[in-house]
Amino acid sequence: MPQKPSNPPLKRHPNLVPLSHDHHDSLVFALRIKKFITKVDHKIMQQYILHHWESVMKNHFKEEEGCFLSVVDPQHELIVHFTEDHKAIREYIRQLGTDSPDFEKIARAFSEKLNQHIRFEERQLFPFLQEHLSDQQLEAIGHALSHKTNGCDNFPNPFWKK
Repeated sequence: MPQKPSNPPLKRHPNLVPLSHDHHDSLVFALRIKKFITKVDHKIMQQYILHHWESVMKNHFKEEEGCFLSVVDPQHELIVHFTEDHKAIREYIRQLGTDSPDFEKIARAFSEKLNQHIRFEERQLFPFLQEHLSDQQLEAIGHALSHKTNGCDNFPNPFWKK
């Protein structure tokens, strides 16, 4: 039986592209955690994680929440998933800021959660927004992000280059 061709993915709406750029940077970040967690001193990894949070992710979360929570019903299943993920990621950051003996385990779980969350936003949430928001709403998101510059992840110890 011939397979039905799948629908091609939607091209990312230009007003959401700045967020997708941050997602790319944070996917690289998550991969570095996964790849180097056993090869780098935990204090250095902790500093790297907290630096990326402060320089990229913290503001990214605020921007997304400011843009999406005002235009989509907060009870919509995708928005519930979105807000629960943000809450869980913030909790991982809180835990990673401590001297937990389970640092490596927490860092691995954080890396995986971040990866899953980004893929959820790119594959489910953003296409939903593009299909269901009006042009005016998407333009308002673009306007809210127009001041955005890519986060500066200039960690002073680029251990991944060694």
